[in-house]
Order: sequence, then C-alpha cells, then structure tokens
Amino acid sequence: MATATFSEYLTIDDVPLSTPAWVTEDIAELLSGPETRGRDLLNPARTGELARRRGLAARTVALPIVVNGYVDSDGVEHADPRAGLIANLDELKAILTPVSSTLTGTRTLQWVNEDSEVTREAEVHVSPAIATAAIGPHAVRIVVQVTIPGGVLRDAEQTVLNININHNQTTKTQTVTVPGNFEVQDAFIEFDNAGAGDPDCDSFKITNLTYDAGGGVYLLYDEVVEDPLLIYADTYTATLGATEVGGSIVSAGSPIWLPLLPGPNSIQVDIPGNTVNSHVHIHVYGVWV
Repeated sequence: MATATFSEYLTIDDVPLSTPAWVTEDIAELLSGPETRGRDLLNPARTGELARRRGLAARTVALPIVVNGYVDSDGVEHADPRAGLIANLDELKAILTPVSSTLTGTRTLQWVNEDSEVTREAEVHVSPAIATAAIGPHAVRIVVQVTIPGGVLRDAEQTVLNININHNQTTKTQTVTVPGNFEVQDAFIEFDNAGAGDPDCDSFKITNLTYDAGGGVYLLYDEVVEDPLLIYADTYTATLGATEVGGSIVSAGSPIWLPLLPGPNSIQVDIPGNTVNSHVHIHVYGVWV
C-alpha cells in the first residue's frame, strides 16, 4: 500500500501521488481556474449583443511526477534500482489508467492538506498517454493528464444548512453561509414536517433572495405536503415520500434549481397552512474554482 510522504499531497482513488517511490513536482495547474462556456446573443436590430449566463467548462490538468527505482511506495529498498523503477512505474500506471469501477469511467482525485485538515476533490478522467522522460537509469519524469469534467474542485465533506420552522409559523427568512468560492448548482433540499401522514401545510416554497432576479430565485411545490419532500437540484427531480413529484416542481428566476452563492445567502421558506414544527435541510458541497 502506497504511503504518502508529505502532509499536502494528491491522491487518485486513495492512492497518494507523493510517496517514497514517486513525488508530484507541481500542482499549480490544478489551482488554475476553469474557462467559461456559452455566448451572448446577437440581434441584428440591436447594438452589441445581449448578455447571457456563462457556465464553467471542463479542463485538463498536467501533473508532473518524478519516479525513482531505489525504494517502493512504502519506502522499502529495492535490491535492483532499475528493476525497482519498472515495478514502481507499473504500480503507478495501474492507478492512472482510464479503467474504473464507475459507470462514467472516472476516478476520484483528492487534494489533501493534513495540516489544515482540508480535502478537496473532483471526479476525473485519467489519460493513459503518459509523457515519460528519463532522468537517469534509475529515475524518470512523467506527466499525467487528468480531465475534470465539472471544471471545479469540491469539498470532500458535505455541509448541511438547517432552517427550523416552529408550528403555526408559515414563513421564515434566515441567512445561511455556503462554503466555497463559486456557485453551488446541485443542492439537495430536504423538507421534513413532523406530523407526516397528515396534511401539515398547503405547499412548500423556498426562495434564495440573494439573487437580483425580481424577488429572487425559487422552487415551489404547490401541493399539500404530508410526507418528507426531497428535491435534487442536480437531476431536476423530487420525491414526496415514495412518490416521484419532480414534474410538479415550479422553478423561477434561474435555469438552475435554487442556485446558492458562496458566502451568506438569504433563504426564505413559505409553508402556508403549517401546523407543526418543520425542518429544511440544504445539503451542499463547497465548490472551488
């Protein structure tokens, strides 16, 4: 099992990319931001162009790694450094292939900083086209290309933002703080009213007032809520208990279901007809560009 040699390092599927046998030279490209995609609209009758929302593009990152043959990835000395170099390369290549157990063919890349207890990650495609240059008979420098389809890194740990609503209270506005430095577009929203089985409120509406969109951006389920309501912004789906109700969710102000800005967000929850203590849990992973 490969053993990390530094307090800050990268891993792919939990295998560190800095060990006694190989060391990642530079992660500068990983810290660079992604480009945007999308374009403004050209109207021949208007001056200039009409501004349209931009999204983030996928990006490819080069990771330079130096591999030696003197010891294995756990620090055990090789009797033959040349044979050790080939063995270390074979071990490293095994985790750098595009073959994985996920249906998307991706692997999990993590940037671990043990000192600050921060871990950020991304699902990545790894290219088998590894560029190799000899440093000597017992060491080589390789460059590994990884593609981040989502373009960003995310917190490895989930943050849950809680809004509690007392019985007979029908509206509540609360500021929640979203981690990261870029918009979260895939929140998981859980609305749980304590008296499941009885009609506890007439509808559920959650609004992010932080956006300047003429009243914010919101999601509305305009039906009686008598079971837990789960809304998945990443897949535009929702369930009420065991029933799929995604087609009954109304979204306004944004093509993204309830986007959240990094930092403070003013969230308003409206549950007319409420008679019980209710809870809204917004599950997010901080996004970092």
